[in-house]
Amino acid sequence: MRYNSEVLPQLSTMARAFFFAHSCARLQTGNGPDAVRRADCAAVRMLREEGTLGEGMEALASLQAELAIPDEAWAQLPGPQRHFDFSACSRTGSLLLPDAKPVTPRQRDWDVCVRHCGDQLYRCPGRGSGAGCQETYDRCYAACGG
Repeated sequence: MRYNSEVLPQLSTMARAFFFAHSCARLQTGNGPDAVRRADCAAVRMLREEGTLGEGMEALASLQAELAIPDEAWAQLPGPQRHFDFSACSRTGSLLLPDAKPVTPRQRDWDVCVRHCGDQLYRCPGRGSGAGCQETYDRCYAACGG
């Protein structure tokens, strides 16, 4: 799976994170008749568990409204064109692996920091030529405590 942060730049970071989490969830939900909806709900749970999406209904409603995407944009997105309805998603269940521990605030902060470093590396114009991109990433990663 490849993540391209330049696709649909008008979407918020939250909406792009949702589509990435949805793609990850599709690996778990398969291709059954209800797989897309289950993957949507699993993506919402993942974003909540990592602290990216707030617990309240307001954050969920805001995300759902943003995902009312124009027809021409769907060619750039994973999965079938559809209307999102998160009201059907349960607050129970998760995709945590057995015996996995919940993410701590410290781990969540580290994840956000390292994602930021990765975004910088991805956007670095010389990343394939070694023009200081890897060194910049390494410094950023070290500053995250990694």
